[in-house]
Parts: sequence; C-alpha cells; structure tokens
Amino acid sequence: LCFIFLLAIVLRVLFLGTIPSGFHGDEGWTIIEARRILQEGSIGFWSPAALGQAALGYYWTALFLFLFGDSIFVTRLSFVILTFFAIPFFYLTVKMLFTKNIALIATLLFSTSSTILAFSRRADFIAMSFPFFPAVFFFWKAIRTEKIWYFVLAGIFIGLLHHVYAGF
Repeated sequence: LCFIFLLAIVLRVLFLGTIPSGFHGDEGWTIIEARRILQEGSIGFWSPAALGQAALGYYWTALFLFLFGDSIFVTRLSFVILTFFAIPFFYLTVKMLFTKNIALIATLLFSTSSTILAFSRRADFIAMSFPFFPAVFFFWKAIRTEKIWYFVLAGIFIGLLHHVYAGF
C-alpha cells in the first residue's frame, strides 16, 4: 500500500510544471483568481469572473502561491495534493466493500490510470472532486456502524462537493 501511495505521488508530481499541452484556460482562471485573493484578501464564495464557479479551490491555490511562490508547478501542485488525499479513501472504501487484495489492485489501477493522472495534474475544478471518496467512505461506514459521527463526516464532505465544483 505504501508503494502504491509513493508511486501515485511520484506519477503526479513528475514533470508537473512541464506538461507539453500547456496551461489550460480553466487553469489560467485558477491562478488569476488565486492572485486576486492574495491581492484583495477575499473574492467571496463564488467567482463571478470565472462564470460563478465555487471559490474554495481558488483559496486553496492562493494558500500555495503565498507559501511557495507563483508558478505553474505550484498552481498544479495544490490540486495534486488534493487528489492524492482521495486515494486512501478510495482504498478504504473498496476494502470495506470487497477484500484487501481487491482493494490493493483497484487502488493501483486507479492511481496509475492515465485518465485519473491527467485530471489530477490539472489545476481546475475537474480535479477538485477529492471530497467524493471521503464522502462515500464515511457514508458506507455510517450505514455499517450506525454511528452519527460518520454521518456527520459524510455530510461535511458531501457539502464540500458543492463548494469545490458546482456540477456536484
């Protein structure tokens, strides 16, 4: 499992600042809005400049730009970190529903899938679906244990989904 996590982070960070396809337009809005947050202090919950997208991702990226500097690498790294944190919850969910061996294989395939890798390396809202897997994990855990705390955690992550991507 540690090898899978290490491989996942290496594949996501390797050549992050030099992706041949260039800086996508939605990624451009991410860095523009993050810079605006750093200049103005706040832009609200929704970004009218980015067609009303939820601004939580912009604040997250602004934190990274503030801490590590302004670059394509840092902008994309902020989203790589978020998508990486979805992987343990993916593993735990599959393990809860099936077996440990199936969960390991599924996590390896999920972590190295070219589609998942491509989307996890983009600094836009497609990559912001990280709360989905924690939401699913805590929801299944809540159903199995009937503990209110797990329902609350599932609700928090489900609520975050709307604040990271309006499509949810």
